[in-house]
Amino acid sequence: MVVGEAEGLWPGVLEDIERGQARGIYRSAAPPDLAGTPVPRRDLLRNTARRYATVHAVQTGRGCTHKCRFCSITAFFGASHRVRPLENVLAELHDSPRNFMFVDDNIIADRPYARRLFHAMIPMQKRWISQCSLEIADDPELLDLARRAGCRGLFIGIETISQGNLTALEKGFNDSHGYARRLRRIRRAGIGVQAAIIVGLDRDDVTVFERTLRFLQRCRIDALQLAVLTPLPGTPLYDDFEAAGRILDRDWEHYDYRHVVIRPRRMSPRELQDGADWLYRQFYRWDRVALRMLRATAALGPVAAWLIWKLNRTYRYDNRRERIVGRNPARPDSIAARIVRRLWDALGDAHDRMTRNRVGRPADEL
Repeated sequence: MVVGEAEGLWPGVLEDIERGQARGIYRSAAPPDLAGTPVPRRDLLRNTARRYATVHAVQTGRGCTHKCRFCSITAFFGASHRVRPLENVLAELHDSPRNFMFVDDNIIADRPYARRLFHAMIPMQKRWISQCSLEIADDPELLDLARRAGCRGLFIGIETISQGNLTALEKGFNDSHGYARRLRRIRRAGIGVQAAIIVGLDRDDVTVFERTLRFLQRCRIDALQLAVLTPLPGTPLYDDFEAAGRILDRDWEHYDYRHVVIRPRRMSPRELQDGADWLYRQFYRWDRVALRMLRATAALGPVAAWLIWKLNRTYRYDNRRERIVGRNPARPDSIAARIVRRLWDALGDAHDRMTRNRVGRPADEL
C-alpha cells in the first residue's frame, strides 16, 4: 500500500513485487518534486475514452492552503500548495487537444502563477474547465484572464447557504450573503458554474432542501454535485463526530457522500437521506435540465451550453439508474402529491428513452 503521493516510490514498489518482497506500507519521507511529474500516457485510455467527458486532464499544482474542516485535500496535503514548473505545464498543453480539464484542487491557489499561466494560454485558444474557490469572483482581472485563456466552466465549493455552517467548517471566506453577487460575476464573464453543496450540517433542518433548491435556481447554477455530510477519517470533522459519538456507520463503502453515516443534529437520519435524494432528483428533473441548457446557450455560448448539457444528462442518468427519488421531509406527502410526482416521472422516463434512442447513453462523468 502506498500512503501519500506515489512519485518516487512506485518504481521501488514494482521492484519489490517482482522479487516477491513487497512491504506492507510505502510512504515518502517528503513530498515529491513536481518538476519530475511525468506526462500521463493518455493513449492507453483510447478504448474507454468515449465513456468520459474527457480523458485529457492536466495538473498545474497540488493541494490547497485553506483549512476547511471537512476537506480530505487539506488532510492529505497538510494545507499546503505546490506547483509544477510553468514551462512543463505549457509544454504539456501544447501537445493536448483544444478541449481539456485542469484537475487542480484550486487552480487559483497561487494567484501570481495562475496569472502567468492564463497569460501564456491566451494565444493557444484552448477551452477548459477546472475547480477553484469562489474567491475568483473577487479578482476581476484574474477572472477575465481565465475566460480569455479558455475557461468555460468551474467547479466551486459553495457547500452551504448558511453562514453559521460556513463558520463552523472554517470556510467563512465564502460569505453566504455575497453568493448571488459573486456567482453573477462569474457567469457574466461567460463561465458556467457547477456547485458543490453539502446537506446535513449542524444548522440544517428539514427546510434546508427546499431552500437550497430555490437558491440554486435563483443563482442559475448550471450543475450540482450534492453531498450528504460525510466525515472522512483523517479530517478534523471526523474527529468532531467521533468525539461526540455521532458516527452511525463505519462501512467505508458507504462513505461516498450519498449515504447517511452520521446522526444529524436537527433532523433524523431518514429525513436527511430522503431530503438529499429529493433535492438531487428535483434539480435534475428533465424540464429543468432543458431550461438550463437553453439559458446557458444564451448567456454562456454554445460550447459551455453543450458541456452543461452533457454534465446534466450524466447526473440525471446516474440518479435514475440508482433509483434516487426521495421526498421533501418538510412537506406532507399527500396522495395527490404522489400521483402528480409519478405522472411527472413517467413523462421524464419517456423523454429519457426517446433521447437515448436518438443519441445513445450519456457518457459517464470523469
